[in-house]
Amino acid sequence: MLFPYLVRAFCTTTQPKVLFQYHNHVVKTILNKPESLNSTDIDMIKAIHNEVLKWRQDPNLKVLFISSKHNLNAFRTGCALQRS
Repeated sequence: MLFPYLVRAFCTTTQPKVLFQYHNHVVKTILNKPESLNSTDIDMIKAIHNEVLKWRQDPNLKVLFISSKHNLNAFRTGCALQRS
């Protein structure tokens, strides 16, 4: 990978809802929607799905790590049934 610390962000508002960081063979997926305790919405699911399709093409990626950007009392609370 050319840029080992490359960060990709996907968002529909001013703050990214999902961040992706790459370092060597690890992809860190960071959920960033604290107002709803990281409940995923369709935009987040699409962003993660699109990245997974790219990851499948790179044999060097071995580990997917999912975390939250904020220190919340919940990691993820489910799916939002409507767009936020």
